[in-house]
Amino acid sequence: MLKNFQLLHQAAIKIQSLIRGFLGRRRVERIKAELERQRLEDLRNKAATTIQAAWRGYLSRKNNFDFYKYKDLQRKNDEYRNSIDSINSLESLATMTGISSKDDLENTLNNLLNMENIDDILKLSPSRVCALQGYIDAANRKCLLKGFRPAKKNVILAQKLGDQCSKLTQKDSLDAIFPDLTDVEGIIHPDTEKAAQLKDAIKKLRENIEMTEQKHLKKQHYLLRTYQQPGVLSNIGTHLLTAKEEKLKSLKFWEPAPPTATTTPNKKHTGCGFPFSKKFKKLFKAESKASRVPPVPVFMNEFISTGSSSYKK
Repeated sequence: MLKNFQLLHQAAIKIQSLIRGFLGRRRVERIKAELERQRLEDLRNKAATTIQAAWRGYLSRKNNFDFYKYKDLQRKNDEYRNSIDSINSLESLATMTGISSKDDLENTLNNLLNMENIDDILKLSPSRVCALQGYIDAANRKCLLKGFRPAKKNVILAQKLGDQCSKLTQKDSLDAIFPDLTDVEGIIHPDTEKAAQLKDAIKKLRENIEMTEQKHLKKQHYLLRTYQQPGVLSNIGTHLLTAKEEKLKSLKFWEPAPPTATTTPNKKHTGCGFPFSKKFKKLFKAESKASRVPPVPVFMNEFISTGSSSYKK
């Protein structure tokens, strides 16, 4: 009896050791399979990243697009805008402080009047433009006759206190850089032609800056997210569009096709986009008018026509 009990005990230990070994080996195999799956997934992600980087590099080289050159262009555009905003937000002569020497002002004034490149005037600081305006006003006062000095003084005081002198310039207007004076004999009148040329030059510069920025942004259309998926330059944890993606979203990446020789002049051209084609409009209109109620099954037609009397019977 005791011998049989010992045999059963040894058999139980043997069975338990075999089962534990089997379970341990199976667990190790599962862990190894999971590690292999993770390794292959990492390799696929690295391969996809490498392919995307190679494709974007090829696309940039094909379009002669230099990212660092584009960033430098953006920096220059920001400097130009800041300079234009500074010129547009100049205050009147009453807020002017710290005028430079007369010789420095005279030399800078001569350079300003003889400028041909608009970039130079955009680099002027607001304080220098105020100082130049003060020197112009002082030079005009010296040219007045002795009898007209009190009248000129009253005119300048009225200009300083008036609402029109709150700012020398407004957006897209540089006429106030050369303020209009009263029609008094002996006053040096401003050069309106040069002021108009300066205004047109700054307006064209703004347009060129916007066109250049849009041209380079259109080359990065692949950075725009679709279906609210995180983009390349976006934060993965949010669905909000970045500032750059908002600019990309506001651009138009297609233009209507020009009219061909076969089209009649009286026929209005609707562009080449699919949503604007006649066939799409016709199908969309027919689909909109269609009933949203599902059709009645065939086996229900007899019941509806004869009524429910058969069921009552």
